Amino acid sequence: MIKITFPDGAVREYPYGSTALDIAKSISEGLARKVLAANVNGLVWDATRPILEDSTLKLLTWSDTEGKSTFWHSSAHLLAEAVESPTPNETLIVQRSHELADAQATTIRLRSLAESRILQVMTPEQRIMLREMRRQNQALRRQANQQQLPGRMLGQRRQALQRNPNATSGQRKLQRQAPKR
Repeated sequence: MIKITFPDGAVREYPYGSTALDIAKSISEGLARKVLAANVNGLVWDATRPILEDSTLKLLTWSDTEGKSTFWHSSAHLLAEAVESPTPNETLIVQRSHELADAQATTIRLRSLAESRILQVMTPEQRIMLREMRRQNQALRRQANQQQLPGRMLGQRRQALQRNPNATSGQRKLQRQAPKR
């Protein structure tokens, strides 16, 4: 076991080799989602690096200067790697897209399984209420999308075309046809 001292002076024991992310999870799942890095004994560490000795620990999030700096530094490395790569790794792109599709399919299956289990314990009246609530929610979403997004998008598009003297005739035609708000 190792002893971790927090900024407020509290001391807790954790298993040898625990990471800052493990410690954040033991405190709160929400905190674990926010942790970007950790300050261990005055040094900034990756949140997944094992802590092997008694240490002082400060979990770094976006609200900390060191957390932002770590995020920007990591982002710069990723951007540099992408820019310096002569050609994209098509195999990796295809693999990641398949993984994403599989994850989405799994999520959909889990949602439908959970929903079917919920529906099994609901009374017929509760099912009717649920259906009606869904219809109302969908109608509200459609109404909000029709009222808010098109107007803003058309206005922005119209302004961009007015500023662009090189707009094509098709773009100008769309601009004339768009309803003015």
